[in-house]
Amino acid sequence: MTTSLHFPALHRVHPTGWINDPNGIMRVDGRWHVYFQYNPQSARHERIHWGHMSSADLAHWREEPMGPVPRDGEADADGCWSGVGLLDRQQDPAGVPTLVYSGVDGRGDNAFSRVLVARADRALEQLVDPGRVVAEVPRIPGLIGCGTRSCSSWRGDTGRSRGPGSGVRTA
Repeated sequence: MTTSLHFPALHRVHPTGWINDPNGIMRVDGRWHVYFQYNPQSARHERIHWGHMSSADLAHWREEPMGPVPRDGEADADGCWSGVGLLDRQQDPAGVPTLVYSGVDGRGDNAFSRVLVARADRALEQLVDPGRVVAEVPRIPGLIGCGTRSCSSWRGDTGRSRGPGSGVRTA
């Protein structure tokens, strides 16, 4: 926190890089964990990582190890974008910390995002299962790559589903 009169008292910033919207917000074992879009190498909206902070009281924050980061040659090589955090209770009643996000591969002029799932240890200190693709890019004529973002996760009658929003070019 800062003591500047011209800066919000509870506003969290990083000393370098680019920071954007929160993603993957969840409460685990008495601590709030907030992941957010972050580029630690540049003040540009590119090759996005998931920064990570935690707090017991939502007023005092500590920096935590990164969440998903771009991985060369993988479906998230060009960035780990919007997503959600949840406690997946399908295999463990206590819940496995799980991050669902849009990964962009950066290939071609119309890079597409896929839905990836990463699982963390209980303390959310490391990813024990880095991002793996759970929803591929659908083969739809006119699909706009830059329009496939902001994946969501929901539970329905047949189990948990995940999917991104997208756009289709009609003309």
